[in-house]
Amino acid sequence: MCSMAYTQPLTFDNDSITWNRENIKQISGKTVLVIGASGKDRRFVWKTFQELNIEVILVDPKENKHLRDVVTVLIKYNYSENSIIADESHGDAIIKLLGPKVNQLSACFTFDEYCIHLTSVICQKLGFVGISPGVARTVQSKQLTYDALKKESRDFDTNQYSPLSFRIKNVSDITNTKGLTFPAILKPEYGHFSEAVSKVFSIEDCVSKFNMLQGAYKKDWDGCGFGSSMVLMEFLPGIVHQIDVIIFRGALLKALVTDMGPKLPYGFSDTTTCFPTCLPNKLVAEIIKASFDCCRKIGLDNGVFNVEMIVTSNGLKLIEINCRPGSYRRCVVFRTTNSIDLFVTLALVAAEIKPEFPKTSNVYAVGCYLYSFAHSRPLQDETVQQRIKELKNRKEILYFERSDISKVDEMFPKCFAHLVAFDKTNGNLAKQKLINFCKELALSTKDYDLEQLTRYFY
Repeated sequence: MCSMAYTQPLTFDNDSITWNRENIKQISGKTVLVIGASGKDRRFVWKTFQELNIEVILVDPKENKHLRDVVTVLIKYNYSENSIIADESHGDAIIKLLGPKVNQLSACFTFDEYCIHLTSVICQKLGFVGISPGVARTVQSKQLTYDALKKESRDFDTNQYSPLSFRIKNVSDITNTKGLTFPAILKPEYGHFSEAVSKVFSIEDCVSKFNMLQGAYKKDWDGCGFGSSMVLMEFLPGIVHQIDVIIFRGALLKALVTDMGPKLPYGFSDTTTCFPTCLPNKLVAEIIKASFDCCRKIGLDNGVFNVEMIVTSNGLKLIEINCRPGSYRRCVVFRTTNSIDLFVTLALVAAEIKPEFPKTSNVYAVGCYLYSFAHSRPLQDETVQQRIKELKNRKEILYFERSDISKVDEMFPKCFAHLVAFDKTNGNLAKQKLINFCKELALSTKDYDLEQLTRYFY
């Protein structure tokens, strides 16, 4: 949906965005309850809410002193212990802590993967727009999501998007996987531990990696009451796409499709991204319809959702659905290229305000993920840091650091930074700018060759 009521032109600026006047007028002055702070790197979200006069009551287990100047009310409450089991009582406790402020609320939502079920419970208790606790349990489980897509339905035929998969709770489950061939994929059933996704080549290899991963990650998986079960599924060779879907009262309002480059050769961590997609228009329409149908099939009717799909030789397959906006790095790219803020959009939908969007922008963005195994040395060089600062100030790149550069990779590599280049003419120029910047900064190397890692794009 397009509207001409906008306040300022698009710029390559993380802090500038063209807002729809009517939407901002509708949301201004409203009080929203947000469950989970979602990390220190989300400060820009709360600052944006503050600038738009959206009053935020934030509930989180941590003190979050760094947010005291940008949110209206901070409530420290530990909902993390046995969250799924105890979310009913946690919800009652949070509502009680709100006191009279509960009558000022217009919406309740979360950006945090681990707060989706609790948020659904609170929304149900307060009568706000949101998903039901049953739907929350389905979408947070990869296996329950796959199972739900296979169920017959008059409205949404999604069986073809669901991969062959099995829940693995213990070693004995690995042998009861009829029809599965190797190589296959072993991954956590809950959460977003992409670094814990492993390719397995036999039953013996699967048993070994299952035991290894349980030892390495079980504490993290159990931390929010999800359990430590895994999913063993068919290996899906192909190109991955991230689709950020905006649904309002059951209708698709917008879908933003991002192409992902090759995974790291020894894991399933991302290397490069490209927005907007390079796919032909027909396939874009198919992947958007598939994403929307999958969301609706499992009961997602209102919100901003992230869908990960892969284009295989046998058609489209779903990898997962996240009941929240996707990576904050992509969200900042969308702000820069399309003047669409998915965090504010979620607040609008949760407050039952229909979001309006600007016309599609011809701005192209190609980015790369940075890892300490390949990039820590150049990025600790003061000259390189100064050059990055110059490029950021000139608005030629976006650059985010999510953790300390010197952090040593553990069992699996973790992305600690993301660099994005832009062009207003075409995607090939954005891609070449990224390659050139990375060569200049010594970030494109023999082991991390940006020309190879962007080969899918344009």
